[in-house]
Amino acid sequence: MLKERAVEGRINEQGTRRAPLSEEQKHSNREKSRVRARVEHVFAQLTVSMKALVQRCIGLKRNAACMMLSNLTYNLLRSEQNKRLVAGCAAGGSMALP
Repeated sequence: MLKERAVEGRINEQGTRRAPLSEEQKHSNREKSRVRARVEHVFAQLTVSMKALVQRCIGLKRNAACMMLSNLTYNLLRSEQNKRLVAGCAAGGSMALP
């Protein structure tokens, strides 16, 4: 099904005792995990800290508006966090940028 639509699979490969992963497969898994972790961290922040993925509004338009406000709030929080990281790096800190 993925080949018909020209979509690349993003599921990590798994080795076995008799056939461990090659270095190329390990590198591929690392790249896939990097993308997955970035996406999952966003949803974790929205779910755990902001409790934003559970909307209790009546109506689709209100739920959509609440979700947009939650996303805007997340983006503002992330922007502020990035500004602080850049300021820390400029002040001589050795923090890595996300």
